[in-house]
Amino acid sequence: MNSDILAFIIAPTITGIFAVMGNYMITSKKSKEQEIKEAKREQKIDDRLGRIEENQARQEAKIDEHNGYAKRFGEIEKSIVKIETKINR
Repeated sequence: MNSDILAFIIAPTITGIFAVMGNYMITSKKSKEQEIKEAKREQKIDDRLGRIEENQARQEAKIDEHNGYAKRFGEIEKSIVKIETKINR
């Protein structure tokens, strides 16, 4: 009779221990997979931000180049006005 009682106590205890261990392993695996997914998502965001910054730098360079032309055209226009005044005298 004592062995029957021990069997009823030991079997569920062992089963419970294995269930807890299995649950811990599954949770740990899901956690690692979630971390990997999150890291990939962050990497994609960083890549997109990098491309946006590169595009912005290119646009700023084009604007700076354009602004340089505008200054030169202003100087050319002044020179033309000076030449016209000299011709008309």
